[in-house]
Amino acid sequence: MALKRRIRKTAAALLVAAVRLLRRFRVDVLDDARLEKSAASFWRSSPDEKAFERYLTRRTLRDARAVTIFLCLVVLLWRIPELLLPGHGQAASSGVSFSLVRRDVLLVSLLGCALFCYHRWTYRPLVLAGTFIGVCYTANLGYQLGRIGGFEYPWFSQAMMVVFGNALIHVRFVPRILVTLSLAGALFIGYLLPHPEYLSQPMLPATLGIFGLACICSVTMGALHFAYVRQTFVQAVNLAQGALALKRMNSRLEAHVRAQTSELRQLASHIETVREEERRRIAQGLHDELGQELVAIRYAVALAKRRCEQVESPVQANLEQIDALVERTAGTTYMIVNELRPRMIDDLGLVATVEWLLQKTSERYDIPCHLSKPEDPPPIDPHLAITVFRVLQEALTNIIRHAKATQIHVELGVADERLRLCVHDDGVGFRPTDRRGHGGIGLVSMRERAFAAGGTFHIECAPTGGTVVTVDLPLHPKATQLAQLESGE
Repeated sequence: MALKRRIRKTAAALLVAAVRLLRRFRVDVLDDARLEKSAASFWRSSPDEKAFERYLTRRTLRDARAVTIFLCLVVLLWRIPELLLPGHGQAASSGVSFSLVRRDVLLVSLLGCALFCYHRWTYRPLVLAGTFIGVCYTANLGYQLGRIGGFEYPWFSQAMMVVFGNALIHVRFVPRILVTLSLAGALFIGYLLPHPEYLSQPMLPATLGIFGLACICSVTMGALHFAYVRQTFVQAVNLAQGALALKRMNSRLEAHVRAQTSELRQLASHIETVREEERRRIAQGLHDELGQELVAIRYAVALAKRRCEQVESPVQANLEQIDALVERTAGTTYMIVNELRPRMIDDLGLVATVEWLLQKTSERYDIPCHLSKPEDPPPIDPHLAITVFRVLQEALTNIIRHAKATQIHVELGVADERLRLCVHDDGVGFRPTDRRGHGGIGLVSMRERAFAAGGTFHIECAPTGGTVVTVDLPLHPKATQLAQLESGE
């Protein structure tokens, strides 16, 4: 009697602790107050619940396959002790062999493997099928153990562990209680129905108490496991939604950056076009207006010199100085005009202008410059020609300032309706860190000019030393690009 009271008190204390634990995790376990009121709400679905059910289906299939394979391995390994210890595989009370239990467990496990290998299960049929297999398994196990002996043997107490299998079935709280009661009822019916005399055994109350405690613990563990699974799913969904939102934000930012870059390039192209136009206008003004004035001054000085020679005036020496000064001024004006915008690029074309620029560079800095040019170059758009000229001018400036080169090779070619400019020097080479150094602005200027004309710009260190600058431009830019270049819009 004292033992029974202790068992009852212990069971009551564990039951109270389980209830408190369930109340503590009520929000996570029950998830919704409506699920607590009716088992019918278990089948209620929403867009989020449907995704959660698909996740539960995959997880339940994976766990069920693992458990059935594990049971098959246990049954196969169960045979080893009987082979090592012959005669110990029989129950002492009834002489019934455990081979029948092993056989039935193996059959049910193989049936479960066959069913759970089907990949097109949906959530509800899968839950019902898993519950049905569990009920069949526990009922058959109870029947076979009932044939071996009653409650005085430990077989039934060990068989109580099957109720913890409800943790593998991912259902909510109310359906979990129904599943646990189904497993417990199947085990008791299979155990007691063929042997009703077991109801009169003195160990029945204690066994029922322990079995009820096992059911409560299994429901609690299963509910907590389900709450953990649901929380894992919610976190995964939130993470996926956050990743998707981040991806969309990155796409919007990239599109915004591309739009801003396009606008900045159009603005830079417009500014460059306006600047080139202003240079052309100033150069033309200097050539036409100032050049004519200087020519008139030289004529006047020459006339004054002839008159002074006739009368031998002492100012003749001063007129010689004035004539030399006017001649130097005319040369300086011609140089400034060519620096602003060489007129030969409009009169003689790109190839002649490149030859003039290389000759001028070679004479001024004493660096040999070599040019490879097409034999019969096609007509080149003036805007494209000035782009190539400015890129070459900037490349030569960088070489003279930073490369310490002794030779410069320039290749100008036309192929497949594209114009290609390649500038190669034998200097110290190019390092990526130099982009933020002395040549950074020049490189950006060359690149943006090439991009504005619809071409490409590439710079690299040559295998034999030095730097190679390559610009590839279309001979016939798009009409919109030409319109922008011409109108400056």
